[in-house]
Amino acid sequence: MSLLLLGKTECPICNTVINKDDIYYMFPPFVANIIDPLHFFSDNSFHLECLNHVKNGKRTIKYADIRNLKTRPENRKCIVTQELITNESEHIFIPYLTSDKSSNLHKFNFTHINILNLSRWKDREHVTKELIKFHDSGTWGETNDKYLIKLIDILGKGEI
Repeated sequence: MSLLLLGKTECPICNTVINKDDIYYMFPPFVANIIDPLHFFSDNSFHLECLNHVKNGKRTIKYADIRNLKTRPENRKCIVTQELITNESEHIFIPYLTSDKSSNLHKFNFTHINILNLSRWKDREHVTKELIKFHDSGTWGETNDKYLIKLIDILGKGEI
């Protein structure tokens, strides 16, 4: 979650300090792709009023709320079996990848897979190929793209 020091942290939209009486929203660091239009909001705190009036503000809140809901331990259900994944060593998580609804990867944002079911996942090969295209096309911009490369490797090999 972003760091917010009431009375000291400035809202990146209006550049005024967020005070204790203000209504604010704190985003988790969930947009790793620095090219994504929602990256600006990731891991930052804002006045809610500012978010409601800036391009992509409400949209980013929607994705952050989905992320917060999907990452709760009780919601970590395998996409293949719908069974809860309780063993962290078996858990593969596909995080927020893109806000582009036309992308073939959009529907896989916030996907949980039990590695024991990876070979049975009907979309595994498709998602792996799309992730490779995503990376190679320059659509993924990360200061360090090791996470995306590791995810591609895990899905391709089936090993964590």
